[in-house]
This record gives sequence, C-alpha cells and structure tokens, in this order.
Amino acid sequence: MGAHKSDHQGMAEAAVSFGDDPHATLPTVIARLGGLAVLGRAVRSEQDLAAAVSRGFPVAALSHAEDAGLTQDDLDLVVPGRTRRHRRARHLPLTASESDGLLRLLRLKTLAEDAFGAADKADRWLHAPLGLLGGAAPMSLARTEAGGRIVEDLIAGIRWGAAV
Repeated sequence: MGAHKSDHQGMAEAAVSFGDDPHATLPTVIARLGGLAVLGRAVRSEQDLAAAVSRGFPVAALSHAEDAGLTQDDLDLVVPGRTRRHRRARHLPLTASESDGLLRLLRLKTLAEDAFGAADKADRWLHAPLGLLGGAAPMSLARTEAGGRIVEDLIAGIRWGAAV
C-alpha cells in the first residue's frame, strides 16, 4: 500500500509540475506570441504573462500564433475571423479575454507537442474527435478555460502512458 501511495503521490506531483511549471512551457509560448518584439516587454514569469494578458496582446501576436501552427479554425475558437480582420485593419490589441484564449491555445499546442514529440502528431491528436470527449476534438474544448484544463489533464495522462 505504501508503494501505491508513493506512486500516486509522485504522479500527482509530476502532473502539477507538468501543467503548472512555467519553466516547461513559458519560453516556448512567449516566443510563439512574438516575444519581446511583439509583446513590448520582457515576459520572464507567469506573473509577467498575466499582466500582458490583462493589457491585451498586440494584434501581431495572432500572426505569430499562426506561424507557430495554429489554424484559422483554432483562432476562431477565441477570436472570430471578422474580429481578427477588424483588429488587424485598425491595429487594435486583443481584449484580455481574447489574449487569454490565445495563450490557452498556444499553451495546449506546446504541451501536446512535448507529449507527442512532434508537431504533426500533436496537431492530429488535438484536432481528432475523441470518444472520451463525447466525439469532440481536444482543441474544440479549448474555447473555455474549463475545457482547456480537461485537455491539459489528458495530455498529462498521455505523458504518463495512458491510452487516450
């Protein structure tokens, strides 16, 4: 029983560090947003990132997210196409909510790529309907923070060898 408890405790600790350790994904996510050149300030911590989200990311972050592999359909989950065109035409920043959503998508993509070892494998999984999710694709759940947390948990399970 002690070994089982220890194994469970180790998995829980690893899952927390996987999902919440800013050192695991923060530099990649910041780079995928365009880094200092786009964000206008150095982002060295989750607190810095939260402040950047609150201010709203510059619209140029969308182009960098596309370069990082987010599709138009992915972006539509958090910033509808018409809104993106409007913001780009007028050089308006994203709202805090839109910035938060974009961050969520990039974080999930980064975590999935790490778990699967390749961007193409991660993308296939993120966009494939899963029975476990009632036929929804993981990326479609990322529209909300609650859905994003479900996907993070699934990715953590994959890293631990769970079949998903």
